[in-house]
Amino acid sequence: SLTPSKPRNGISYGWIVLGACFFTLFVSTGARNGLGVFVVPMSDELDWNRTSLSLAISIGMLVNGISQPFLGRIFDRFGGRAVISASLSILGICTLLLNYTHSLWYFILIFSVVMSIASGGASLVTIHSLLARWFRRRRGMALSLGTAGGSVGALVLVPFTNYLILAAGWRVTWTVLGGMILLLALPLAFLVIKDDPADVGETPDGEPKPVPELKATKPGPQSSGPLEAESWRDSYRTPPIWQMSGAYFVCGMTTAIISVHYVPFAIDRGLSSSTAALAFGLMSGLNVLGVIGAGAMSDRLGRKYLLGSIYAIRGLAYAMLILAPGTFGLWG
Repeated sequence: SLTPSKPRNGISYGWIVLGACFFTLFVSTGARNGLGVFVVPMSDELDWNRTSLSLAISIGMLVNGISQPFLGRIFDRFGGRAVISASLSILGICTLLLNYTHSLWYFILIFSVVMSIASGGASLVTIHSLLARWFRRRRGMALSLGTAGGSVGALVLVPFTNYLILAAGWRVTWTVLGGMILLLALPLAFLVIKDDPADVGETPDGEPKPVPELKATKPGPQSSGPLEAESWRDSYRTPPIWQMSGAYFVCGMTTAIISVHYVPFAIDRGLSSSTAALAFGLMSGLNVLGVIGAGAMSDRLGRKYLLGSIYAIRGLAYAMLILAPGTFGLWG
């Protein structure tokens, strides 16, 4: 049998990895969510209509979705540190290259294809997979804190991006965002992130590492979840994976619409670009509280009904955004 060894002194390295993942999403997701602020100035200068730009962005979302299973496979083979670091490198270079946008086809190639694939490698998919190795008992809280990085990034970077566009233009702004990814997020991820607790001699949650007793006993049966599968192919024979995929399809689609079109929609409703960016930042800031609260609740109450309740509230809020008169829906 096994008995725990002495507790490890100091903070678990998993929390340091969590901090690096938080900042990775802060910069990468925050910069991408700022795209809505670019819609009006880029369209005005390059003479694009809203439909053409929406098409380019939709292609990017499609490419991002199609590439996820392949990125997941690469993650399983080479580890999160390699995938996240490589993705941040490409993401930063592509963000710099958007400074030279001169045509819609150039934008589709850089943003909708290359940048969309790279953003999938430094997204919630890889971050959550990595953090799940470091946390078990506190997994809900850890994943919610990691997820909050993207929301805090939008809270800070979307208003900052709008300010920078007004002060220096959208081309300089793309350059600044690309520099932040390459000079801040990339070195931190490459130097700090580790793929597994065993790499630093720890166990998940930083629990004491078990050591063998002198008298060995017969190991008990290993417990597993009722729908746990040995192969990912087997998981698709159960209804929950399809239910979750359907829910995530709707969730991802509506999130993409909000991130791209909220600011232009608010401007069309009569808000200034600065106020619209502030409203989007406020929404992202409140999302930080929501996601951390939901993570803590999920560890105690379970995930299924909590997730269903959140989706119900989200649907009502979306309806309010579209149907409420004036600017009430925007702030609500």
